[in-house]
Parts: sequence; C-alpha cells; structure tokens
Amino acid sequence: MVRIAVALEGDRLVDPRQAVAALTAALLMALVGCAGDRELAGDAPATTSTSELVADPSSVGGRILTGDGFQTLVAATEVHLLAALRGQLAIGDGGCLVMRDAQLRSHVVVWPPTVTLRTDGTDGVHVPEVGAIAVGDHISGSGGYGDTTPTEAPPTRLHPPVPPECDTEHTIALFGTVSNLGTD
Repeated sequence: MVRIAVALEGDRLVDPRQAVAALTAALLMALVGCAGDRELAGDAPATTSTSELVADPSSVGGRILTGDGFQTLVAATEVHLLAALRGQLAIGDGGCLVMRDAQLRSHVVVWPPTVTLRTDGTDGVHVPEVGAIAVGDHISGSGGYGDTTPTEAPPTRLHPPVPPECDTEHTIALFGTVSNLGTD
C-alpha cells in the first residue's frame, strides 16, 4: 500500500509530488544559470577534452616558444583538468617538446601560460614555482590529453596549432600543473 502525504498551504492542499517537481525544476534552472555565468566569465568548462573548438583561425590562443633546435606550445589560459599526466620530456621527431609515456607514446606538450624557455642553454623550460625542466627529466602533473592527431584538430582558443613538422606525434598533453621528478 502506498500512502501519499499532503501538505497544507494556506487554504489549499499541495500534493508532495508537485512540490518535489517544482523544487527540482527550480534547482535545475539555478544550476543551468550558474553554468552559463561561468562560461560568460571566460572560464573553460571542466571537461576531459583539451579545448573548445572554434571555427575562426584568427582567434587562436597561446603561443609557440622557439629554442635552439626545438619548439614548444604554451596555453593561452590556465586549465583545470584532472587527467594524470606522467612521462619523460624529449624532443620529438618534428622538433617539438613531447612527453613520452610508459608505453613510449609521444604527446606534444602544451605548457601552462606562465612557462618560459630556459636561459642557461639547456633544452627545456622554466615553470614558475617548479623551476627548470630539461629534456630527459621525468615530469608529472594534471591536465588532459587530446585524442586526435594534433595537426588535424581545428585551431582552438586554448593553445596554438601544432606545427606541421610535429605531425608524427599521437596526441597533445595539456598540462594544468607540472612537477619535475628529475632524471633516472
């Protein structure tokens, strides 16, 4: 036997199912409104994809840093993705910095926006609050992977296009946070 309780509102009875439905609808509208505010504020939605795709190539974000014999990509803004990234920093076949994971797959690295090139003549980058990272160092962090061939992906506002010479790499490793674990 199912019993349905009824609430008294003023001079009329309210079915609890209608009250729950009204509260659920109000809550969903509030959540949708908050999500809309977040996107208007310029924050990227927290997803597992590496970036939001845009059609206009002139709206590409980020920058490419060019060192002596290598280049690397830097994101336009911070990312707050939670995939675990771990591997060894290397210079890939096309001359871009890549992270080689435990399965020896290469991922073109996209660094956080505050990264700069090392100034001591060593191939690598400097990450504020972490320090110098050189080719050969093991790195880890949080971020996300792009699951398409980098040069086939449309331009994004999050990072610059992967240079054509780096098209032999499998994916993009987009770092939000970075740690230097040192060398072997």
